[in-house]
Amino acid sequence: MPRGYGGVDILWKKKIDHVIKPIDLGSERIQCIEIKENSKSNILLTSVYLPAKGSKNHLSEYQDVIDQLYELYQKYHKPHKIIIGGDTNEDLNVQTGTKRNLYLRDFINEYGLKYDNKAKTFVNSIGQEFSEIDYFMHNLADQDFQAKQVLNELIENTSDHHPIRMSIKFKYKSAEVNRKQNNSMIKKKVNWDKVDEEWYSAHIDSLQINENMEETAVEEAILKLCELLRETADLTSSSKAIFNAKPKLKVWTPEIQVVLKTARKKYKVWKNHGKPNNKNNKMLMEKKQSKKDFRRAVRIELAKQKSKEKETILETRTKDAKMFHKLVRNNRKKGNDAIMELEVNGKKYVENDNIINGFQEHLAV
Repeated sequence: MPRGYGGVDILWKKKIDHVIKPIDLGSERIQCIEIKENSKSNILLTSVYLPAKGSKNHLSEYQDVIDQLYELYQKYHKPHKIIIGGDTNEDLNVQTGTKRNLYLRDFINEYGLKYDNKAKTFVNSIGQEFSEIDYFMHNLADQDFQAKQVLNELIENTSDHHPIRMSIKFKYKSAEVNRKQNNSMIKKKVNWDKVDEEWYSAHIDSLQINENMEETAVEEAILKLCELLRETADLTSSSKAIFNAKPKLKVWTPEIQVVLKTARKKYKVWKNHGKPNNKNNKMLMEKKQSKKDFRRAVRIELAKQKSKEKETILETRTKDAKMFHKLVRNNRKKGNDAIMELEVNGKKYVENDNIINGFQEHLAV
């Protein structure tokens, strides 16, 4: 949509970030978020801007956006409370009989959506309130919302539309409560590589163990001892949470693992000595060098991977045309590389125009 011709957006306060999940629909006229509620039914909030009548293809464009709303509703309406708000560019106070108006009404009626006609929301070019084309359409129960309000007395409003407002009730957990619950569900494991052995040994020696316990209490004592040993390990090492996170690196080899481990060790030494920032400090220099070595190893492996991909493309060019075009398409999707040189039938082509000629010759064969 060209700049200056409107658009859609949804804003929310930072304090409810943890209950908001944006949904990418790939549409410039529809924005959508999911609000996670304490109840079983989450809220699907949609902002929409339906096309006006200015273009020749306004009817097909209008129907296309409504079809997108159909798909959205079919996917989410069963487990969700649905709210669709925005500029419909059709007045639902009047049965105009136009295809646009009927198409919108069919969508509303098919899914039993509710809406309120309150007051005119659009002001025409001569400053007169002309029609009501801004709505909230929803499937909420009557006790869950307050009816639409048209805010037509805002002095600071410079738009040709009056803002509309609707309030709904929903419950959610605060970010602090949600974070504590998530932390309690995360499993922890002891990082034994970082255990202080001397401290661990001294703490174990200080534990009081009764050697003359009864036979029936042995099992209970063993369980208690295991718990004490674990608590001691937690005290003398840094615990690491187990997350199911995806690797951030695009490549991973044993060589990269070694240099990464070295870089982490050098960083730990530098950190434990107060993070000195003197350029001539040996620990700082070693930390920086280990980081450079890690990045170099990653770059080398990425270069090897790209070279292998190019070789595969060249090999499949004559052996498997289908695979060749598939690899070319995948390579183009990455968008990181440009073709600087192309060889066709033993002849090399360089620069943009010549490379195009090379492709023409290859495709003509």
